[in-house]
Amino acid sequence: MSRTLLIFSDDRPMQDDIFDQKEFYSEDLEHDLRSIFALQGQFRVTQPYRDAYQAWRKAGCPPAPTHPRLVHYNSRRGAHLLKLSIIASADAGDELVLDRVHFDRAMGWLLGAERYMPFTFQVSSSVDSRAIDEVVHWVKGKGTVSSGQLIMFMAQRMPINTIDRTITLMKDSRMLIVASADRFGIESFKVP
Repeated sequence: MSRTLLIFSDDRPMQDDIFDQKEFYSEDLEHDLRSIFALQGQFRVTQPYRDAYQAWRKAGCPPAPTHPRLVHYNSRRGAHLLKLSIIASADAGDELVLDRVHFDRAMGWLLGAERYMPFTFQVSSSVDSRAIDEVVHWVKGKGTVSSGQLIMFMAQRMPINTIDRTITLMKDSRMLIVASADRFGIESFKVP
């Protein structure tokens, strides 16, 4: 797993009627899949990409995760950045070229994923009451938040393995109430 990046997205486009029997076909999707399948060969690296990548390496690949369990992961960050850059390039078009824009996009993805990696190793049996207070204050300021928004906000303040239990605790104690639930049971929350 140290050579793998797992990225989560709660972006789920929904079809209006899941029982509609007409087949879904997208020319754009077919074009993209054919293009990706046809991509092969060596990528050309532009000078701006090369400069950005080398400057990042010479600076020590900042900001590197500091968690002790990520020490060995840190040695592979350069390879991850290159692979993410290739994905960014393939997403942008059919040319096998890495340019500065691909470096920047890949770096954003890498840092976004690394931001949550240390939480993987946190084990906690208690929930910080300050974190709960922050959640209540934030939800109150927003009015209504989706469960995805709530989880992302909480993930920045507490160990990931405690979030589910904390949401249940907050619902049971009426710190949060369910404002609505969509047809798939995904809830939105508000402060009573």
